[in-house]
Amino acid sequence: GQNIINTLHANYARFVLDSLLPKENKAMYLDVDTLVFCDVYQLINSVLNDGHNIVAAVPRDHIYGLTRKGAKLYGHINPSFNAGIFVINLDRWRALGMTESIRNITIQNKARNWYFMGSQPPLNIAVQSRFEPLSLSWNVKAKRIKPGFKTKKTGEPVCLAHWAGPEKPWHGVGAYLSTWEKFGNVSEEGRKEKNRRK
Repeated sequence: GQNIINTLHANYARFVLDSLLPKENKAMYLDVDTLVFCDVYQLINSVLNDGHNIVAAVPRDHIYGLTRKGAKLYGHINPSFNAGIFVINLDRWRALGMTESIRNITIQNKARNWYFMGSQPPLNIAVQSRFEPLSLSWNVKAKRIKPGFKTKKTGEPVCLAHWAGPEKPWHGVGAYLSTWEKFGNVSEEGRKEKNRRK
């Protein structure tokens, strides 16, 4: 429902990468429901070199998870991006105090009810327009992949396949389960669910 906030600690690890990687100036965050099919090292080196942007990510048209009240305040932030896959300029993040900014947003949200869900809205609210757009192939929802493992929208080869949303491949549901099973596990319950759906 719309009042749910994800309280799993692991969901917020992306906000403290600057502390976890104190000697690094860039990093890439990937959700656990992601498979990598190209050279992310090359991508990391090629982005966020302008000294302005904080993250690089695939753009989308609005912030997911805003309440009506939140949309009045932050609905103008467009484009936004999915928080499940992004490159981060850790030097810029530290200089702008982004971890503290996001912490403040999440604390204020408890009283002001700007958003539901978890890590997606506060990251978009804090970063706003200070992100560099990436090609669609760097964050492709599994259900938006066409035969030949290309993006439905542009036909580009898929670099990062992302099983975003409630259907997780380890539960035996979602698109391209056979691809997931080559690299990732499927729980026993997931296998039963997969067999049930055949």
